[in-house]
Amino acid sequence: MLASAALIFVAFVVMLEMALAARGYRPTVLDSESSWFKQRDRASALGSRALIMIGASRIQLDLDLDALRAGTGLEPVQLAVNGSSSMPVLRDLVDDPTIRGTVLIDYYDGTILGAEGEDDAARYERDYKKRGKQVPSGNQMEEWLTSALHMRLRAYADGASPLDSLRLRVLNPEATPQYLITRPDRSRLADYARVKMPDFLYARAIRDVGGGMALGPGANNDERRRAIEQRIDALLPLDNSAFESRVQVIGDLVALLRKRGVAVVFVRLPESGYELEANDKRFPRMSYWDFFASRIGTSTVNFADIPALKYFECPDGSHLDYRDRQAFTERLAASLDLEKMQ
Repeated sequence: MLASAALIFVAFVVMLEMALAARGYRPTVLDSESSWFKQRDRASALGSRALIMIGASRIQLDLDLDALRAGTGLEPVQLAVNGSSSMPVLRDLVDDPTIRGTVLIDYYDGTILGAEGEDDAARYERDYKKRGKQVPSGNQMEEWLTSALHMRLRAYADGASPLDSLRLRVLNPEATPQYLITRPDRSRLADYARVKMPDFLYARAIRDVGGGMALGPGANNDERRRAIEQRIDALLPLDNSAFESRVQVIGDLVALLRKRGVAVVFVRLPESGYELEANDKRFPRMSYWDFFASRIGTSTVNFADIPALKYFECPDGSHLDYRDRQAFTERLAASLDLEKMQ
Protein backbone atom coordinates (compact mmCIF):
# COMPACT_ATOMS: atom_id res chain seq x y z
CA MET A 1 0.00 0.00 0.00
CA LEU A 2 2.79 2.39 0.85
CA ALA A 3 4.56 1.61 -2.43
CA SER A 4 1.32 2.20 -4.37
CA ALA A 5 0.76 5.52 -2.60
CA ALA A 6 4.33 6.58 -3.35
CA LEU A 7 3.93 5.68 -7.03
CA ILE A 8 0.67 7.64 -7.27
CA PHE A 9 2.33 10.64 -5.61
CA VAL A 10 5.35 10.53 -7.93
CA ALA A 11 3.07 10.16 -10.96
CA PHE A 12 1.04 13.19 -9.85
CA VAL A 13 4.20 15.28 -9.39
CA VAL A 14 5.62 14.28 -12.77
CA MET A 15 2.33 14.87 -14.63
CA LEU A 16 1.83 18.23 -12.92
CA GLU A 17 5.38 19.34 -13.77
CA MET A 18 4.91 18.27 -17.40
CA ALA A 19 1.58 20.08 -17.66
CA LEU A 20 3.05 23.26 -16.16
CA ALA A 21 6.04 23.05 -18.50
CA ALA A 22 3.68 22.75 -21.46
CA ARG A 23 1.91 25.93 -20.29
CA GLY A 24 5.26 27.76 -20.13
CA TYR A 25 5.75 27.85 -16.35
CA ARG A 26 9.24 27.61 -14.89
CA PRO A 27 10.68 27.00 -11.40
CA THR A 28 11.50 30.20 -9.54
CA VAL A 29 12.64 31.28 -6.10
CA LEU A 30 10.12 32.98 -3.82
CA ASP A 31 11.39 36.50 -3.08
CA SER A 32 10.81 36.34 0.66
CA GLU A 33 11.96 38.04 3.83
CA SER A 34 14.26 35.12 4.64
CA SER A 35 16.00 35.40 1.25
CA TRP A 36 16.49 39.13 1.90
CA PHE A 37 17.99 38.32 5.31
CA LYS A 38 20.59 36.05 3.66
CA GLN A 39 21.68 38.83 1.32
CA ARG A 40 21.71 41.35 4.17
CA ASP A 41 24.08 39.07 6.10
CA ARG A 42 26.33 38.91 3.01
CA ALA A 43 26.42 42.72 2.81
CA SER A 44 28.06 42.81 6.23
CA ALA A 45 30.27 39.76 5.80
CA LEU A 46 31.78 40.93 2.49
CA GLY A 47 33.05 44.22 3.95
CA SER A 48 34.73 46.45 1.37
CA ARG A 49 34.19 43.86 -1.40
CA ALA A 50 30.38 44.32 -1.34
CA LEU A 51 28.45 46.17 -4.04
CA ILE A 52 25.12 46.66 -2.27
CA MET A 53 22.06 47.49 -4.36
CA ILE A 54 19.02 49.09 -2.73
CA GLY A 55 15.81 50.42 -4.22
CA ALA A 56 12.80 48.79 -5.84
CA SER A 57 11.89 46.66 -8.86
CA ARG A 58 13.98 48.48 -11.48
CA ILE A 59 17.32 47.68 -9.92
CA GLN A 60 16.16 44.08 -9.30
CA LEU A 61 15.14 43.57 -12.94
CA ASP A 62 17.56 45.77 -14.86
CA LEU A 63 20.95 44.71 -13.49
CA ASP A 64 22.76 41.48 -14.27
CA LEU A 65 24.78 40.53 -11.19
CA ASP A 66 27.31 38.44 -13.12
CA ALA A 67 28.00 41.39 -15.43
CA LEU A 68 28.33 43.71 -12.43
CA ARG A 69 30.76 41.31 -10.76
CA ALA A 70 32.90 41.14 -13.91
CA GLY A 71 32.71 44.86 -14.63
CA THR A 72 33.42 46.21 -11.14
CA GLY A 73 35.48 43.52 -9.43
CA LEU A 74 33.07 43.71 -6.49
CA GLU A 75 30.60 41.15 -5.16
CA PRO A 76 26.98 42.22 -5.86
CA VAL A 77 24.42 42.00 -3.05
CA GLN A 78 20.77 42.51 -4.02
CA LEU A 79 18.82 44.26 -1.24
CA ALA A 80 16.19 45.98 -3.41
CA VAL A 81 12.57 45.30 -2.45
CA ASN A 82 9.78 45.42 -5.02
CA GLY A 83 7.41 48.37 -4.62
CA SER A 84 9.32 49.84 -1.66
CA SER A 85 11.31 52.90 -0.72
CA SER A 86 15.09 52.65 -0.39
CA MET A 87 15.08 54.84 2.73
CA PRO A 88 14.57 52.16 5.45
CA VAL A 89 17.41 50.06 4.05
CA LEU A 90 19.64 53.12 3.63
CA ARG A 91 19.11 54.00 7.30
CA ASP A 92 19.91 50.41 8.26
CA LEU A 93 23.19 50.51 6.33
CA VAL A 94 24.12 53.81 7.98
CA ASP A 95 23.49 52.31 11.44
CA ASP A 96 25.62 49.21 10.77
CA PRO A 97 29.39 49.79 11.11
CA THR A 98 30.11 46.48 9.34
CA ILE A 99 28.91 48.02 6.06
CA ARG A 100 32.09 49.16 4.31
CA GLY A 101 31.49 48.44 0.63
CA THR A 102 29.88 50.41 -2.20
CA VAL A 103 26.16 51.23 -2.18
CA LEU A 104 24.28 51.56 -5.49
CA ILE A 105 20.88 53.23 -5.02
CA ASP A 106 17.97 53.08 -7.45
CA TYR A 107 16.87 56.71 -7.91
CA TYR A 108 13.24 57.54 -8.68
CA ASP A 109 11.78 61.03 -8.25
CA GLY A 110 8.53 59.72 -6.79
CA THR A 111 10.28 57.59 -4.17
CA ILE A 112 12.40 60.52 -3.00
CA LEU A 113 9.32 62.76 -2.89
CA GLY A 114 7.06 60.28 -1.11
CA ALA A 115 6.91 59.90 2.64
CA GLU A 116 8.23 56.76 4.27
CA GLY A 117 5.59 54.20 5.11
CA GLU A 118 5.20 50.63 6.30
CA ASP A 119 6.26 48.95 3.07
CA ASP A 120 8.04 45.60 2.70
CA ALA A 121 11.50 47.18 2.91
CA ALA A 122 10.65 48.83 6.25
CA ARG A 123 9.29 45.52 7.58
CA TYR A 124 12.33 43.55 6.39
CA GLU A 125 14.72 46.04 7.96
CA ARG A 126 12.82 46.11 11.27
CA ASP A 127 12.59 42.31 11.46
CA TYR A 128 16.27 41.96 10.58
CA LYS A 129 17.27 44.15 13.49
CA LYS A 130 15.01 42.20 15.83
CA ARG A 131 16.45 38.90 14.66
CA GLY A 132 20.04 39.79 15.44
CA LYS A 133 22.86 37.29 14.92
CA GLN A 134 21.59 33.72 14.88
CA VAL A 135 23.11 30.28 14.87
CA PRO A 136 21.33 28.09 12.29
CA SER A 137 18.54 26.16 14.03
CA GLY A 138 16.63 23.02 13.12
CA ASN A 139 13.72 25.13 11.86
CA GLN A 140 16.04 27.18 9.68
CA MET A 141 17.67 24.08 8.25
CA GLU A 142 14.23 22.70 7.43
CA GLU A 143 13.29 26.00 5.78
CA TRP A 144 16.47 25.96 3.65
CA LEU A 145 15.89 22.37 2.55
CA THR A 146 12.25 23.10 1.72
CA SER A 147 13.26 26.18 -0.25
CA ALA A 148 15.90 24.17 -2.15
CA LEU A 149 13.18 21.70 -3.19
CA HIS A 150 10.56 24.30 -4.07
CA MET A 151 12.92 26.33 -6.26
CA ARG A 152 13.36 23.29 -8.50
CA LEU A 153 9.65 22.52 -9.02
CA ARG A 154 7.23 24.45 -11.22
CA ALA A 155 4.35 23.53 -8.91
CA TYR A 156 5.74 25.91 -6.27
CA ALA A 157 6.61 28.78 -8.65
CA ASP A 158 5.90 32.26 -7.23
CA GLY A 159 4.87 30.83 -3.87
CA ALA A 160 2.03 28.69 -5.22
CA SER A 161 1.08 25.27 -3.83
CA PRO A 162 0.71 22.19 -6.05
CA LEU A 163 -3.09 22.33 -5.76
CA ASP A 164 -3.11 26.05 -6.62
CA SER A 165 -0.90 25.34 -9.63
CA LEU A 166 -3.24 22.58 -10.77
CA ARG A 167 -6.38 24.65 -10.30
CA LEU A 168 -5.20 28.09 -11.42
CA ARG A 169 -2.50 27.29 -13.97
CA VAL A 170 -3.15 23.89 -15.51
CA LEU A 171 -6.96 23.67 -15.48
CA ASN A 172 -7.61 27.39 -16.03
CA PRO A 173 -7.46 28.15 -19.79
CA GLU A 174 -7.05 31.88 -19.07
CA ALA A 175 -4.14 31.54 -16.64
CA THR A 176 -1.87 34.58 -16.48
CA PRO A 177 1.45 33.86 -18.22
CA GLN A 178 4.46 33.70 -15.92
CA TYR A 179 6.84 36.37 -17.15
CA LEU A 180 8.91 37.02 -13.98
CA ILE A 181 11.58 34.70 -12.62
CA THR A 182 13.40 35.32 -9.32
CA ARG A 183 16.90 33.91 -8.94
CA PRO A 184 18.49 32.70 -5.70
CA ASP A 185 20.56 35.93 -5.60
CA ARG A 186 17.22 37.89 -5.60
CA SER A 187 17.79 39.39 -9.05
CA ARG A 188 14.76 39.03 -11.32
CA LEU A 189 14.27 38.31 -15.02
CA ALA A 190 11.33 39.78 -16.95
CA ASP A 191 10.39 38.10 -20.24
CA TYR A 192 7.99 40.47 -21.97
CA ALA A 193 7.60 38.12 -24.91
CA ARG A 194 5.34 36.12 -22.59
CA VAL A 195 2.79 38.91 -22.02
CA LYS A 196 0.13 40.24 -24.35
CA MET A 197 1.15 43.57 -25.80
CA PRO A 198 0.02 46.36 -25.97
CA ASP A 199 -2.58 45.34 -23.36
CA PHE A 200 0.11 44.87 -20.70
CA LEU A 201 1.66 48.27 -21.49
CA TYR A 202 -1.69 50.07 -21.37
CA ALA A 203 -2.66 48.40 -18.10
CA ARG A 204 0.55 49.56 -16.46
CA ALA A 205 0.20 53.09 -17.86
CA ILE A 206 -3.38 53.34 -16.58
CA ARG A 207 -2.21 52.22 -13.14
CA ASP A 208 0.76 54.59 -13.01
CA VAL A 209 -0.59 57.76 -14.63
CA GLY A 210 -4.33 57.24 -14.87
CA GLY A 211 -5.57 58.90 -11.69
CA GLY A 212 -9.23 59.74 -12.29
CA MET A 213 -9.25 58.00 -15.67
CA ALA A 214 -12.72 56.59 -16.31
CA LEU A 215 -12.54 53.54 -18.56
CA GLY A 216 -15.15 50.82 -18.66
CA PRO A 217 -14.20 47.13 -18.67
CA GLY A 218 -15.07 46.92 -22.36
CA ALA A 219 -12.71 49.70 -23.48
CA ASN A 220 -10.59 48.75 -26.48
CA ASN A 221 -6.92 49.56 -26.93
CA ASP A 222 -7.54 52.65 -29.06
CA GLU A 223 -9.74 54.08 -26.29
CA ARG A 224 -7.13 53.23 -23.69
CA ARG A 225 -4.34 54.80 -25.70
CA ARG A 226 -6.30 58.03 -26.24
CA ALA A 227 -7.27 58.24 -22.57
CA ILE A 228 -3.65 57.72 -21.44
CA GLU A 229 -2.33 60.35 -23.85
CA GLN A 230 -4.99 62.84 -22.76
CA ARG A 231 -4.16 62.18 -19.12
CA ILE A 232 -0.44 62.74 -19.71
CA ASP A 233 -1.16 65.96 -21.65
CA ALA A 234 -3.06 67.26 -18.62
CA LEU A 235 -0.32 66.51 -16.07
CA LEU A 236 1.28 69.45 -14.29
CA PRO A 237 4.60 69.67 -12.40
CA LEU A 238 4.38 68.59 -8.78
CA ASP A 239 5.45 70.96 -6.04
CA ASN A 240 9.05 70.19 -5.11
CA SER A 241 9.27 71.83 -1.67
CA ALA A 242 8.85 68.48 0.11
CA PHE A 243 11.36 66.94 -2.31
CA GLU A 244 13.99 69.52 -1.39
CA SER A 245 13.64 68.78 2.32
CA ARG A 246 13.89 65.05 1.66
CA VAL A 247 17.08 65.55 -0.33
CA GLN A 248 18.61 67.19 2.73
CA VAL A 249 17.69 64.21 4.91
CA ILE A 250 19.11 61.73 2.39
CA GLY A 251 22.22 63.86 1.94
CA ASP A 252 22.89 63.68 5.69
CA LEU A 253 22.64 59.87 5.60
CA VAL A 254 24.95 59.69 2.59
CA ALA A 255 27.48 61.91 4.36
CA LEU A 256 27.59 59.49 7.31
CA LEU A 257 28.31 56.57 4.98
CA ARG A 258 30.98 58.45 3.07
CA LYS A 259 32.64 59.53 6.31
CA ARG A 260 33.02 55.82 7.07
CA GLY A 261 34.66 55.25 3.68
CA VAL A 262 31.57 53.82 1.93
CA ALA A 263 31.15 54.87 -1.71
CA VAL A 264 27.55 55.80 -2.60
CA VAL A 265 26.17 56.09 -6.13
CA PHE A 266 22.62 57.04 -7.14
CA VAL A 267 21.55 55.64 -10.52
CA ARG A 268 18.50 56.66 -12.49
CA LEU A 269 17.59 53.58 -14.52
CA PRO A 270 15.82 53.60 -17.91
CA GLU A 271 12.24 54.64 -18.54
CA SER A 272 10.42 54.67 -21.87
CA GLY A 273 7.18 55.68 -23.54
CA TYR A 274 4.25 56.75 -21.38
CA GLU A 275 6.18 56.30 -18.12
CA LEU A 276 8.97 58.62 -19.28
CA GLU A 277 6.56 61.20 -20.73
CA ALA A 278 4.47 61.30 -17.55
CA ASN A 279 7.46 61.54 -15.21
CA ASP A 280 9.10 64.27 -17.30
CA LYS A 281 5.94 66.33 -16.82
CA ARG A 282 5.37 65.56 -13.14
CA PHE A 283 9.03 65.81 -12.15
CA PRO A 284 10.76 68.43 -14.36
CA ARG A 285 14.44 67.66 -14.54
CA MET A 286 15.64 71.06 -13.31
CA SER A 287 13.48 70.92 -10.17
CA TYR A 288 14.10 67.27 -9.38
CA TRP A 289 17.04 65.33 -10.82
CA ASP A 290 19.32 68.35 -11.38
CA PHE A 291 18.54 69.71 -7.90
CA PHE A 292 19.15 66.27 -6.38
CA ALA A 293 22.43 65.66 -8.21
CA SER A 294 23.78 69.09 -7.21
CA ARG A 295 22.91 68.74 -3.51
CA ILE A 296 23.25 65.07 -2.60
CA GLY A 297 27.01 65.18 -2.06
CA THR A 298 27.91 61.97 -3.87
CA SER A 299 28.14 60.47 -7.36
CA THR A 300 25.09 60.24 -9.60
CA VAL A 301 24.42 58.51 -12.93
CA ASN A 302 21.43 59.28 -15.17
CA PHE A 303 20.76 56.89 -18.04
CA ALA A 304 19.54 59.81 -20.17
CA ASP A 305 22.97 61.50 -20.03
CA ILE A 306 25.01 58.52 -21.24
CA PRO A 307 24.78 57.64 -24.95
CA ALA A 308 25.56 53.99 -24.27
CA LEU A 309 22.55 53.74 -21.92
CA LYS A 310 19.91 56.14 -23.21
CA TYR A 311 18.61 54.06 -26.12
CA PHE A 312 17.54 50.99 -24.15
CA GLU A 313 13.77 50.51 -24.32
CA CYS A 314 11.54 49.30 -21.48
CA PRO A 315 8.69 47.17 -22.88
CA ASP A 316 6.37 48.13 -20.00
CA GLY A 317 7.79 51.67 -19.74
CA SER A 318 9.63 50.99 -16.49
CA HIS A 319 11.74 47.80 -16.68
CA LEU A 320 14.15 46.18 -19.12
CA ASP A 321 13.50 42.83 -20.75
CA TYR A 322 15.92 40.16 -19.54
CA ARG A 323 17.49 40.02 -23.02
CA ASP A 324 18.82 43.57 -22.56
CA ARG A 325 19.97 43.46 -18.95
CA GLN A 326 23.45 42.03 -19.54
CA ALA A 327 24.36 44.57 -22.24
CA PHE A 328 22.90 47.41 -20.18
CA THR A 329 24.75 46.32 -17.04
CA GLU A 330 28.07 45.99 -18.86
CA ARG A 331 27.72 49.54 -20.17
CA LEU A 332 26.62 50.87 -16.80
CA ALA A 333 29.56 49.20 -15.07
CA ALA A 334 31.91 50.75 -17.62
CA SER A 335 30.51 54.19 -16.76
CA LEU A 336 31.12 53.78 -13.01
CA ASP A 337 34.52 55.06 -11.93
CA LEU A 338 34.45 53.53 -8.48
CA GLU A 339 37.90 54.80 -7.49
CA LYS A 340 36.74 58.40 -7.97
CA MET A 341 33.52 57.65 -6.08
CA GLN A 342 35.31 56.75 -2.86
